[in-house]
Order: sequence, then C-alpha cells, then structure tokens
Amino acid sequence: MDQYFPKEQRSDEYFKIWPLFKWHKDTEGNESWNVFSLFPIRSLTVERNWDPIWSVIEYRKFTNGEKRLSLFMRLYTQRWNKDEFHVYIPFLLDLSLEQDRTNIQILYGLFGYQREYEKRTLQLLWFIKI
Repeated sequence: MDQYFPKEQRSDEYFKIWPLFKWHKDTEGNESWNVFSLFPIRSLTVERNWDPIWSVIEYRKFTNGEKRLSLFMRLYTQRWNKDEFHVYIPFLLDLSLEQDRTNIQILYGLFGYQREYEKRTLQLLWFIKI
C-alpha cells in the first residue's frame, strides 16, 4: 500500500500480512520489516511503541548505512555499519567494536574491558579499573 503525504510531498510504501509480517519503506529509503505485528491496522504510534514488545524478528536499514537487527522482543539487539558493530543483551552484555575502540561490559559493568587506541583497561565491580 502506498501512502502519499501531500503536505510533506512524500510517500511511503507499506505492506502487512496481519499478524505475521510487516514491511515499510519511506521516501528517504529507510526500510524496516518485522515478523509478528499484532495490531491489525496501520498506526504509527502503536507500531513504534508496541511492536518491539511482541516482535520475534525486527530489522531496520537506514540510508546512512546503519542496520539494526533485534530478536525475541529485543532480548538480543545488534546494530552495525561499515565502521562499527554493537551488540546488546539486556542485563548481560554490551559490546561495542569500532576501528580504534573496543568496549565490553558484562552485567552492566560488573566486569568490563575497554581499549581505546593503545590504552587498555580492565574493569571489576563497577569501580575498580586495572
């Protein structure tokens, strides 16, 4: 289904097989799709706020090159582009890999490792840095 917004002079492409699948592409080229979209009609507010709660697979691709993948109600989330890679698992892991930086936080910083250029730091108990 194409939707045209005359005030902004743009259109969106939207396709939904309720409740199994939803796909959306806007005029700028941003694209998203997810598996399980339980709300039967298109509502930007409901989809933005509630789709992450019941989505099994969520994927977004932005025009700036960033891509995001979330699984099982965002219990696993990763985002990446050509220069960086990030993984987030709530309460367990926060991983960031960039060209000159690496940051790993386990249990919200209970244990961690950070590398920035040539400097390396190990973190224990949130406040002890070695």
